[in-house]
Amino acid sequence: MKKKIIFILSVGRSGSTVLDKFLGSHSDCFSLGEINHFTEEFIKNSICSCGVGQQECPFWSKMMRHINQEFQTDLLRNPDAFSTNCKIGKGSAFIRWLKLIDFLLYYSGNFPFVFRRIKEAMQNNIFLYRKVFDKVQENILIDSSKDVIRALFLEKLLKAEIECKHIFLVRDGRATVNSILKREYRLLKKENDSKKEKCATFKSQVKIDFKSAVFQWKKVNKKIKLLLDVFKRDNYCLIKHEDFCKDPKSTFNNISNYLGVEWEDSMLDLTKKTHHMVGGNASRINAKSIQPSEEIWTTSFSDHDLLLFNKSAGQLNERFGYK
Repeated sequence: MKKKIIFILSVGRSGSTVLDKFLGSHSDCFSLGEINHFTEEFIKNSICSCGVGQQECPFWSKMMRHINQEFQTDLLRNPDAFSTNCKIGKGSAFIRWLKLIDFLLYYSGNFPFVFRRIKEAMQNNIFLYRKVFDKVQENILIDSSKDVIRALFLEKLLKAEIECKHIFLVRDGRATVNSILKREYRLLKKENDSKKEKCATFKSQVKIDFKSAVFQWKKVNKKIKLLLDVFKRDNYCLIKHEDFCKDPKSTFNNISNYLGVEWEDSMLDLTKKTHHMVGGNASRINAKSIQPSEEIWTTSFSDHDLLLFNKSAGQLNERFGYK
């Protein structure tokens, strides 16, 4: 069976982590999480979705040793080794536009990609995919790194070797902005060698105001939709987070033919498999099942906030089916 990677593309806080975990609960799928931050998260010893730090995780600690042996270097000294979207987003506005134009020419034709460090990071990601495929029984990897340029770039490099699928995940912009503005979250963490879990509170390192959060939601969704419409046309699927949370089985069955994956009842239980997701929000550990989406934003925002959102992003929100 040909190997496959399913890319989940979205704005942050749109539900990509729980969708990744849900798909990864299929017997033939393996959840990677935000694998583009692999070394960065490993250095911080972030909590793997198995409940322990990545440096103690039986899967990723062994994987890092294998990778270091192959590379004959210590990747822990290079936190951006796999972070392709970080490199694309760096630099002045002029440099970022050059990178984007270079990517578009590369993807649409046979033009060489001149930003060497970005391509090296892409090759590192592919190397990691291959290593994971070698170590697991599953034939499908779920990558919720979210970045559309990275996904399309990797698809071009992997075309002859691995089949790539793209899920565009959208969420009501008001709910997404409300989630982006949260200052802390709680995470279930295993206590040492015990199977017991304790709840730890973490503060978000991202400081962003309401206006900037709205702009981020609008900008990223427009970029994803534009690039998928231009390069993938109808060869991708769109999922609304709220529909998925309300009826995960029906939502999955609507895209199962595209993904080439059949429904399994076990997917509804997110605890049946031991997952090893990198990064993502607290649901990579906390989520035990798919819960209906809560519209907390309806009581969180003032009339002025809603007016500002509707003026800036209301039209795009309506195009995705939100009123």
